[in-house]
Amino acid sequence: MSPQARLSLSERRKLNKGASLKIECSSPIHAGLEDSYDLQEVLGQGALGLVRRAVHRTTGQEVALKIFQLPHQEVAAVARAEHAMLQRVDHPNIVKAMDFFTTSTMHPVLSLSYFDGMELGLAVRSQRERCLTEAIAHRPFKILLDALDHLHQRGIVHCDVKPQNILASRDFRDLMLIDFNIAICPLEQPDLVPKCSGAYAAPEVRKGNTPTAAGDVWGAGLCLVMMLSGHCDVSLDSLSVSEPCAETLRHSLAKDASLRSSVSTLLNMGWLASDATEESSECSTGKQHWQVPTTKALSEVNRKHSRSNASLSTASMGSSASSTSETSSSTSA
Repeated sequence: MSPQARLSLSERRKLNKGASLKIECSSPIHAGLEDSYDLQEVLGQGALGLVRRAVHRTTGQEVALKIFQLPHQEVAAVARAEHAMLQRVDHPNIVKAMDFFTTSTMHPVLSLSYFDGMELGLAVRSQRERCLTEAIAHRPFKILLDALDHLHQRGIVHCDVKPQNILASRDFRDLMLIDFNIAICPLEQPDLVPKCSGAYAAPEVRKGNTPTAAGDVWGAGLCLVMMLSGHCDVSLDSLSVSEPCAETLRHSLAKDASLRSSVSTLLNMGWLASDATEESSECSTGKQHWQVPTTKALSEVNRKHSRSNASLSTASMGSSASSTSETSSSTSA
């Protein structure tokens, strides 16, 4: 019996904690890849396949190879669709599609731009405080919204904005939005409802509605909560943040999608419109203790908005059209 076999289950789990998944290069899904690429470590693995860092033997270019495990036509169609989707965008913080091909065993492969970063959630929890200060979280959140704005202006909805699909640099001054497996163009596919990650899906998506840009805003809001607290659960944690940051969170996490601000609106609001940096002292002044909104609290905010708008219409029939329009532009997606 080996020494490790004598250990208890808990002891073996501790011993193996953090060990990376090792996949042999001789696996059928790698057939023929070694001819063109020097395969490196596995960067991640999901339901459809795995991602490996690789270096092209001829050009020396470092890439991330997304290798799909099943050589089925349906899987190939998913890979082609993701490649086609990424070909429509060009943004420094959105992963780029370099190439699409199949291995000798007909496994689809996407060659993607490589970004030297860590999943956002892991990067945040690797910090000493297991969360980021408001001043440091400001930059990656603004970059994320700018990338989403680029997508939304082109009619593309990511549909799965969550920490696992965002890579962050070690200093949190740069990030990359990845994984467009289920990204859609709602105007082109109005009845398509992709399987979004339940914990991060917006309320309207969990009810079965087609994802919209507002759903991406909800996911981004949860990412900000995670950066500030170390968790994505909006019903448990309390945050001490400035009022401008709190306002951004309220507009991002409104339960009613029609009251959720668009990314362009968020980018022009007080907190994100400022040039806050991690060296700025402004973020540490004028703070208030703000409870992360529960579903009940968000519903109450939505009801107050509705009552306020109704009262405005009743009190001033002559000017209600322009007033309501201004209110909607600042609160609607």
